[in-house]
Amino acid sequence: ADGRFNITLAGFFIDYKSRQIEFQIDAGGGQLVEGIFNLGGSEQYGIEAEASIQVTEALRLTGAFGWVDAEWNSGVVVQGVDVGGTTPPVVQDVNWHIGAEFEQPIGDGNLSFFAAVQVNHAGEYEGLQVFDTVTNPDYTLVNAQVGVIGERWELMVTAKNLFDEDHYVDLQRFPNLYTLDGGENILIGTRGQPSLITGSITFHF
Repeated sequence: ADGRFNITLAGFFIDYKSRQIEFQIDAGGGQLVEGIFNLGGSEQYGIEAEASIQVTEALRLTGAFGWVDAEWNSGVVVQGVDVGGTTPPVVQDVNWHIGAEFEQPIGDGNLSFFAAVQVNHAGEYEGLQVFDTVTNPDYTLVNAQVGVIGERWELMVTAKNLFDEDHYVDLQRFPNLYTLDGGENILIGTRGQPSLITGSITFHF
């Protein structure tokens, strides 16, 4: 289409012979031991796609999609349990992105009005542990930018997580070293960035 449309497709397959996994062990006395060990084999495969289209001279649309299926091989044993067929830690099942960019000259063309929006979806995944895992839910974030661009400068307002989506970028069980809430484990995680709106002036030399 005269270079106005681009699409990229890819497929992959990964055969792990001795996949490395992080572990955490309560050593008693408020002490925690962390390390990495080779647990066993797993397989995963998936597809990835990206596309962009220049709808008009001013408007460009983009999109991306990724899907992964991953499983431990049969015979991989953790704490006496065969975890074959279950999903290894921190493997997101589906991710996608859609975006739009609009840039229109103002007046004599020395300035341009710019606006953009991106919608990004991160799929759910199992936390750090292999057995008795916790699922980190999927989430969708919206980012946006609006501003004015000159020949050597730009004035921009940026909004990250525009709708203040409450989410975690990681989540896992953790040894309850100090018996909080009375259980053997607690859940810990890293909270994602809440809604943040910033302004910036950039000069190019």
